[in-house]
Amino acid sequence: MADGMIPSTLYPNVGIGMMANLIEAVQNFSLQDCRRIIEGNPESVNAAGWMGFTPLHKASLRGNPEIVQLLLDNDAKVNAANNAGELPIHYACKRGNPIVIHLLVSHGARLDEVDSLGRGCMHHASQAGSVYAMQYLSHTAGMGFMDKDHSGLTPLHIVSQFGHFDCLRYLLKNQRTDVGVTDNTGNMPLHLACQNAQAEVVWVLLQKGTIAHIHQENNTGESPLDIARDGTSYRHGPLAQELAYWGSVKDQSKSPKGPLFTWYFLLLLPALTFTSISVVAEMLGSFGGVISFFSILYFAFFIGKQMHRIAHISRWANPIFAGAFAGGILQTSICYFYLVLPAIWPSYFYLGFSSFLLMVYLYMTVLLKDPGRCTVPRKGPGKDSPYMTIEHVATKELRLDHYCSYCEMSLPDRTRHCKLCESCMVGMDHHCLFLMKCIASNNHLKFIYLIIVTMITQVLFLVSAFEFLRVNHPGVAVTDYFQIVFSQRAWLFTICFVNFMSIVWGLFLLKTQFEVIAYGYTTVMRPPMHTIKEISFPDKLNNVVSFLLGRKTQSAEEIIELRTKQSLEMFDVKTV
Repeated sequence: MADGMIPSTLYPNVGIGMMANLIEAVQNFSLQDCRRIIEGNPESVNAAGWMGFTPLHKASLRGNPEIVQLLLDNDAKVNAANNAGELPIHYACKRGNPIVIHLLVSHGARLDEVDSLGRGCMHHASQAGSVYAMQYLSHTAGMGFMDKDHSGLTPLHIVSQFGHFDCLRYLLKNQRTDVGVTDNTGNMPLHLACQNAQAEVVWVLLQKGTIAHIHQENNTGESPLDIARDGTSYRHGPLAQELAYWGSVKDQSKSPKGPLFTWYFLLLLPALTFTSISVVAEMLGSFGGVISFFSILYFAFFIGKQMHRIAHISRWANPIFAGAFAGGILQTSICYFYLVLPAIWPSYFYLGFSSFLLMVYLYMTVLLKDPGRCTVPRKGPGKDSPYMTIEHVATKELRLDHYCSYCEMSLPDRTRHCKLCESCMVGMDHHCLFLMKCIASNNHLKFIYLIIVTMITQVLFLVSAFEFLRVNHPGVAVTDYFQIVFSQRAWLFTICFVNFMSIVWGLFLLKTQFEVIAYGYTTVMRPPMHTIKEISFPDKLNNVVSFLLGRKTQSAEEIIELRTKQSLEMFDVKTV
């Protein structure tokens, strides 16, 4: 029965419907209704309802700090247990709001209490997949991660069973727990992950353990591989195949290496495809242009449909986009130096070659330079707290979005976590799939220049291709060049078409970048464009110029605040 529909006859010591109404008000986040009900009947705060569930249990689970504070201020029993032995602090850990957990702890909540299943706060946080709660419990209360419930389950067992990937990585970081720990039935976390076909969890557990764990049997003689094979869901089949493959290797003492062949195949696929299309099109003569045109369009569509990660339980980043960018540069270079340049030498060579070298320099710089990884947390309020931690989130001194649960650190302004790079980046703009690199404070400017120089190089190649046609087909009208290259020069047409499409994409990307830069933001660190306050064109231009010169830009809010302050100062001067 839903909490808001509990009949008042279950609460003979409470006013008619008062307990049910208070639970409903808590459920609906209605602080005003909660205050009104408590004022009318203070006893309702601690009235135990269905299964011993109190309003504080519900408020802790809902995660509303204001309502929790209201109940605590009205003498709600912070350690009241329901019929399952669960305290409000257990429900707060399920919810994962560190502010609520801290409120309960500051009012005397007992963190060492366990429920009827023997599960403590860390178990409940694990069950709900709450990394913030786990970090708070560890950082402020010093709670460990190896406690077992009455069934012998550790937090790692629980997160593996439910597939809480972020919690899993947190528990396995810095050797906080042991992947080989077993429960009372001999099950490792790997057994439970295989039961529910949590493929990504299985992979991480194997990475932190060994291949031999695939064959380790529990008390009933079942190995993780056996459990995966006996599974009936559509996810069990592929998981069983993956485990069977790694379980058959000779050296069982190591961890799986990952899909190296698939990764390199996807990386090289664009270059191989461009080459194949060019060769086939050249062999088909007058039909080559048609084949090349539709093949390139199809392959572009194919790349566009690719996901950011490989379709493998390892969740490796997909390199096909980077392969397309590098493959395009390689094929264009071969076509230019082998076919075009010998025929037009030395026309446009020095300009084109200079542009090409600058493009390669910027490309390698963006690839090799640190994008701007955040290594220093946000500064704390004083000498006793030089840096802010999860505890400052719990005390409302730090916003939750300024704390990264992955890197376990507070974040300076304009810093965001990248899941593909697995690191926080200062001034993050986006993760570029074509470079397999984050674009952030240290390389954002060079990234923009790379786009511009690459487009200039591509334009120069197209101009060189035009000159090639003029030299090799004298006396032919310019209007006939397209027909010639389409029907007689399939290789050249293929490369020109790819470069033309890239130029169009580059123009769109530059437009998007400069629109965001003009308002003083980055792509991922901005509010929705329709909500950004409008600023003048000179202010936008000043931001763009400042960015291109490597200077700091100002957000639209900062500019408006500055203009308002200047207007007030001028008004005060005139008034005086």
